[in-house]
Amino acid sequence: MSQINTAFVLDACVVDVPVLDRAVFRQWLAGRSVAEATNARMEELRVNAQTGRGFVLADVRDQFRSFKVLQPYLAKPQHLAMQMMLTVSVADTRWLLEEYYSFDGPVFREVVGKKLSSKTRRDLDDVAERSHVELVSCQRQFDNLRTIFITCEQFLQHAAENSDKPFVLAHSYTVGDLRRAPHVHSESNTPLGSPSSPLHTRSLGNAAQFDAAVASRTSSWASRGSPSPTAAAAVDAFGPPTQRASAGDLAHRPLSGEMGPPPPHTTRSAGASQNNSLELLQLPQYGGGGAGDDGGSSGRVTPDAAEPSPAMAGTDGTSWQLAFAPGTSLNAVVATTFVIPPSLADRYVRALVIVGNRIEVSKKRLAFLRYGDLDAVAAIIAEQWIQPSASSSSSGMQTWRLDARFADALRDVKSLLQDREVLDTYRRLALSRLATSPGFSDQVLAAIKAKLKELLRSLISIGGGLCQPKEFRDVLLDLFDGPVELFAAASVSVDQVHHVFTVLQQTFSGLDELQVRNRRSFLMPWRRYLAGARDITTFLLRRYPTS
Repeated sequence: MSQINTAFVLDACVVDVPVLDRAVFRQWLAGRSVAEATNARMEELRVNAQTGRGFVLADVRDQFRSFKVLQPYLAKPQHLAMQMMLTVSVADTRWLLEEYYSFDGPVFREVVGKKLSSKTRRDLDDVAERSHVELVSCQRQFDNLRTIFITCEQFLQHAAENSDKPFVLAHSYTVGDLRRAPHVHSESNTPLGSPSSPLHTRSLGNAAQFDAAVASRTSSWASRGSPSPTAAAAVDAFGPPTQRASAGDLAHRPLSGEMGPPPPHTTRSAGASQNNSLELLQLPQYGGGGAGDDGGSSGRVTPDAAEPSPAMAGTDGTSWQLAFAPGTSLNAVVATTFVIPPSLADRYVRALVIVGNRIEVSKKRLAFLRYGDLDAVAAIIAEQWIQPSASSSSSGMQTWRLDARFADALRDVKSLLQDREVLDTYRRLALSRLATSPGFSDQVLAAIKAKLKELLRSLISIGGGLCQPKEFRDVLLDLFDGPVELFAAASVSVDQVHHVFTVLQQTFSGLDELQVRNRRSFLMPWRRYLAGARDITTFLLRRYPTS
């Protein structure tokens, strides 16, 4: 009897729907090795080290392999619903994307104040060392932030140049994209949608071959009543009516509706006239909510304007694109494009306030602020200074840039208050109101009186410079060096500081100079500016180190 050469004996495990564990995925995202993730998994499951390690190790290794296959699609979620590498359920897809686009506060604390350039990415070793996060995880978080920033920047640029046209993402999905089945996994940086991508090197040929291949693959994946949701969505979206009817009975049909990218089937006659306008179709928004929830339009799927030629009608048919109508909030753009929960999209948009305006947060005197503090400050800036008005009915940010009218009005207020007599009058009105306010001792009033003129000059200088991008970058530093340091040195409580700003808002309307000018054009912007300065100053004072 011949002996088997054990060097060529392999273990193989073939599964229909891969079992993906969220805890293991977090270990993979964190840059842990298979051995480290196995040890953590064994502690979590309380598995016997002698008898169960082999099973846990094999499971972790298999999941790590699956995560590596899915990574290019997670980086471009609009491709995820069309990939045929692995069968992933809608529920798993949701938490995979949520975890993949999650970020660590210490990492973002280091990168949001810097330019999102290739040089910054090369220097992430220092970020990894200071934040105690693995380099591979830092790179993923940096890449995600940069991708979202670029997408939103393109959206804002398009909105500025084409206010009446929807913003369409660069990649369009055609039936030909699905026919190019991803037989080869690419670990290169080649874009998945480019013709040179290895994923697009093997074409299944004509429409009939594609339909047969998808139907065959669907039936092979549908053993024991558990079909592939991706294949089901492909057949449901692009297959002939008979196949679409059978695919509609599959248990995973919600994928095409919940995930969004697979477009609805459209039939066009070869002699149809051209339609030069984009027909907007509602794209279900991830995390619930319709078009009205954002006070505007959410993501849309739109067919190409040009009618396909008769030669193309049976092959590539209609090209589909993800589009956003004018007025869509950045929150909706991020949530829809990257298929992440609205709460996570909101956190990214607040990060873009700092990144987009290059707000300086890296100086040593601001080192006491954690990323959660910067997130709160960004929310204040967005609410008070970026949104067009406090009474706006829309939710979400339309831009991360400062309201131009607001900034220009502050420059005019600065020119008004630079007059010494006007400034002295303003100071006397404020001190008179504070003297009658409860909760202020004589000692505190004396300290405020000694610092009030310096405080006003600081606030006027900061507000008047917000119209200049270079000045706006230093707004946190200026508020810290000005109001925060002044009030901290005078030992004024946070509640008293809040009241001082309120008094400055109220007494500004008592200046005689406002009666002979456009009162509203000065009064509302100044009050709006002081509201933001008040909230940021009191917040920084609460975080201010006492020792």
